[in-house]
Amino acid sequence: MSLIGVSNSAGIPKNQVTELITKGKVSSSIASKLNTTKSSIEQFINGKATAGFATVLGTTKTATQELRDSIGWEGAIGLIIGLRV
Repeated sequence: MSLIGVSNSAGIPKNQVTELITKGKVSSSIASKLNTTKSSIEQFINGKATAGFATVLGTTKTATQELRDSIGWEGAIGLIIGLRV
């Protein structure tokens, strides 16, 4: 799927999708669509699971941390995009 396709499917402006993919920067609209905070998502991207992001995934903080450890930075961003597409 193209960047524009991801943007359209997720209902998020292309520049925000680009910032997420290239820098791991989360916009307020992405956080809102996932019903959690920007900080919670960015912490997940950067390697730390939070209770807020665990709630998004419907699992425990421990399980979320194990997932994050196994998928890495790029996988975390892919997961976030996948939750919205």
